[in-house]
Amino acid sequence: MDVVSYTVKHSLNYYMRSAYRGNVNALQEDFRGSQPQSVIVSADAKAVQRMTEKLRALNYDSDHETEILQTAQAFVKTYNNLINSSEGISDSSTSALKKKMTKILRNSKEDLSSLGIELKGDGSLSLDEEKFSEASPSKIGKYLSSDGTFSRSLRSIVAKIYRSSGKIATYNSSGEKTSLNPEENGKTVDLSL
Repeated sequence: MDVVSYTVKHSLNYYMRSAYRGNVNALQEDFRGSQPQSVIVSADAKAVQRMTEKLRALNYDSDHETEILQTAQAFVKTYNNLINSSEGISDSSTSALKKKMTKILRNSKEDLSSLGIELKGDGSLSLDEEKFSEASPSKIGKYLSSDGTFSRSLRSIVAKIYRSSGKIATYNSSGEKTSLNPEENGKTVDLSL
């Protein structure tokens, strides 16, 4: 691995840890697989929210091109994590918000594509780093900064997903629905009619 690749990878890890601050364990596959879906969706939604806030606050000029690229990489990764973790959610509120989130991306697909950010068929994103680097910082800022409606709309929806993730039902090993409220932890919710 050359020095540039190492630096970019190391910096991306920094941005990912920053996005998941307070819950960096959510970056580890074994942790993600052992936690209730609501915990992972919550961590992923908060990470996307942090990355959209970071994108909105960046200086979009040639002095900050590396930071812009690394923030975009971290945004794409956190967004894809959220798409994956929220797959198959039974909570209607969170599912509806996820659909709104993907609609925002579909509506911005052409603009994002001009930056090298592609919306794939499964709802996830990919980043063509070469195409992204060829776009001018001001063009990137037009769509991703606080001036653009894309980041403002996405941030709003992701914040709602984060808030609703606490309401996602979890089940114990017996298949009984349990509560996420810490005061009710361990109590089973009666679902009988």
